[in-house]
Amino acid sequence: DGVEALDYLQSHESPDVVLIDMRMPRQDGPTTIRKIRSDERYDGTKLFAISGCLPPEVGIDTDRDGVDRWFQKPLNPRSLVDAIVEEVEPQATCSA
Repeated sequence: DGVEALDYLQSHESPDVVLIDMRMPRQDGPTTIRKIRSDERYDGTKLFAISGCLPPEVGIDTDRDGVDRWFQKPLNPRSLVDAIVEEVEPQATCSA
């Protein structure tokens, strides 16, 4: 749940990506997202939302103050994995 997610973040190194469901016990996704975004320690952390509803329905933006990516349920696992890989693997650069 959202409380456990924040407890985990407080006691571990900042992850590259956090997957957040919008409907969680004790503390929902939107509240958890706002708390993560308000803590500068997680400025580089990407937040990916997974939900059966749309961002406006839960009051979350898909921008730097909200989530970086939104995945609608039913979830396509391949698109989620591809998005995570895209975020965590360094971009290849060409040198001349």
